[in-house]
Amino acid sequence: MTELAQFITFATPRVRLVLGYMLLFPCIFLYKFGVISASKMRRMIVRIAFWRANQADVETLAEAFVKKRIPALMSVEMMVSLERHRQRGDRIVIVSASLSVYLRHSPRVSIFGEYLLLQVDGCLNLSVVPKVK
Repeated sequence: MTELAQFITFATPRVRLVLGYMLLFPCIFLYKFGVISASKMRRMIVRIAFWRANQADVETLAEAFVKKRIPALMSVEMMVSLERHRQRGDRIVIVSASLSVYLRHSPRVSIFGEYLLLQVDGCLNLSVVPKVK
């Protein structure tokens, strides 16, 4: 399961997950056969998962997700290698199709100054937003 899928599962109430799955089943079927693109599928999933959600509540859930789940997903070797590059003065930009709402809180992203992530605007519209510290 991807980090995005884990976050959606973590942050979305179970009833909404079940109803959303039932609503999206035809789209999932079309996605599996290549009719619907992955980015369009992600947009639909995020819209249903966070429809009418309060941005502050989503941020709180994102922080809880990062504290609970992300450390187990982090590779020590990857972090050491990236830190070595950073110390050499290399420019490191994290690029991810995952939502910035939870990745902003991740140590993997915060250690390095630049990232390009999907931004949830009002929990409805997705757009790619560069963030440079």
